[in-house]
Amino acid sequence: MKKLLTKLIGQSVRRQLILGVAMVHLLLMTIFVYDLVQRQESFLLEKELHNSQLQLVMLVSASKEYLRTNDFVGLQEVLESFSENQSVVYAMIVLPNGRIVSHSDKKYRGFYLQDSVSLSFLEGQQIIQKLVVSKERIEIVAPIFESSTLLGWARIASDLSEDQTHIKYVNRQGLIYTLLAIIIGTLFAFGLSRVILRQLSLLLLGAERLGKHRLDIPVPIVTNNEVGIVSMAVNSAMIEIRRKDDLLKLSEEKYRVLIQKIQVAVVVHTSDTRISQCNPAAEKLLGLSEDQLMGKTAIDPAWHFFRQNGTIMPPEEYPVNQVIATRQPLRNFIAGVHRPKKDFKEEVWVLVNADPVLGTENEITQVIVTFTDITGRQQMEEALCESESRYRQIFDNVSEGLYLLEVTVDGRFRNIEINKALELSTGIPRSMVLGKTQEECVPEATAHLVNQKYRKCVDAGHSIEEEIVLDLPSGQRVFHSTLIPTRDENGRIYRIIGISRDITERKRAEEALRESEQRYRLLHENAGVGIGYYKPDGEVISFNRLAAIHMNGKPEDFKGKSIYALFPKQEAGSNFVLLQNQQLNLKII
Repeated sequence: MKKLLTKLIGQSVRRQLILGVAMVHLLLMTIFVYDLVQRQESFLLEKELHNSQLQLVMLVSASKEYLRTNDFVGLQEVLESFSENQSVVYAMIVLPNGRIVSHSDKKYRGFYLQDSVSLSFLEGQQIIQKLVVSKERIEIVAPIFESSTLLGWARIASDLSEDQTHIKYVNRQGLIYTLLAIIIGTLFAFGLSRVILRQLSLLLLGAERLGKHRLDIPVPIVTNNEVGIVSMAVNSAMIEIRRKDDLLKLSEEKYRVLIQKIQVAVVVHTSDTRISQCNPAAEKLLGLSEDQLMGKTAIDPAWHFFRQNGTIMPPEEYPVNQVIATRQPLRNFIAGVHRPKKDFKEEVWVLVNADPVLGTENEITQVIVTFTDITGRQQMEEALCESESRYRQIFDNVSEGLYLLEVTVDGRFRNIEINKALELSTGIPRSMVLGKTQEECVPEATAHLVNQKYRKCVDAGHSIEEEIVLDLPSGQRVFHSTLIPTRDENGRIYRIIGISRDITERKRAEEALRESEQRYRLLHENAGVGIGYYKPDGEVISFNRLAAIHMNGKPEDFKGKSIYALFPKQEAGSNFVLLQNQQLNLKII
């Protein structure tokens, strides 16, 4: 074999050059084409996998709210927008039980996943999974969480047939250029060895740069022979690869522009928590410049996050650190931001949501954090709490009994709240009243009475006042009640505000006075002597029966008459003096 090879090569430099050039071309072009194809395949697969994951993250983010609110119509619109991408074979949203609630092809909605691949991710870990990764197709799936609750799965399949067509084209072109290089190199090796060797050197350098993915410097063309043509082919391949890179950069630029233009504050962290991107909304809300956010310049040491109780938040509780530590999304996290700059209001409250972006090895590659200004809402909540506190102080300390009733749809009355005064006057503990209807709190007869009063207020449609006597654990009590109906946005009376004053003691005093007056009247009417009552000016208030008989009349005949009209002048004057003396004695006593 060695002798045959030696005989074939011979002692001729030209033959050695021809064979050497041919072999070099064959070897270099084979290595080049193989390396180019492998890199193209790896690059295109990585790019498509990255794009699919990015689309999947966007699908998860876009569909989460619709899935949480069971808005399947809006969810279908999101899926249809994804299906407009020609590289997407299909996209679907699946519930945890495997039911397809939304699909880019509507005919599959409502079906259940039954194939082994689908069942594997439904029953497996709740993470982003690559179901199929091949040269022709990519299928990936990701869970959709809401506060650590699995809402469903998002699944996307991408078609790589266009990339495979390109790879086949590169293979064919590489084979053609390899054959051309060998043929042309052999034909023109005679007498052009110097030019060919120079161009080969340049080509080798170009292949080296290509191997390092340095596409900015093309292979210089110093000759128009076959090696020069191969060099141009290499440059064409570099241009094609660079075009693919530009497309990827354009996609990334669109993503960056989206972050910059969106009104929500967005900060993107790398896996080591460094900030890689931020938008103007984040700069404005957090009170930091882009340089400060990106860690290029110092931040005022007084700047910090703080908890809702006002204490300073340690770094391990920062949203990005929580996501990296738990590998789970962070939802509706409330934090305060202290911004010690005169251009900003010092403190602002933010609602934070954060999502991890996982790589091909299930590692965290990015953490996307969004901040929403909720300062106004937080201030309103604080004002509401203060108002509630003032209301509670009045409600609990007023002497009148206060209560609030719910008017149910079926016409019953349920206790929502009562105050201490009503609890004491009724003798029924507050804990036994709240959330219960009247029938569940007091005897049937008592419940019937109070329900009649409440129903009368609802039927009247306005405030009413009335007295009611009730048998309660505290005894028989008399209440003067004011009932005020309130209406909902539809005009239905759904609440009754009650104000009840316990007038039991007043009623007892009135009854005692009435009984005393009754006894006095019986004594006055049935006395064994005539009795007359006069005003200080001598006007008759009343005569009893015997006094009226003595005066030859009836008691009602004398009421309101003057003493001077009933007696002779001298006797009337004596009686009047007697009345004045009696009044004087009463005053002295």
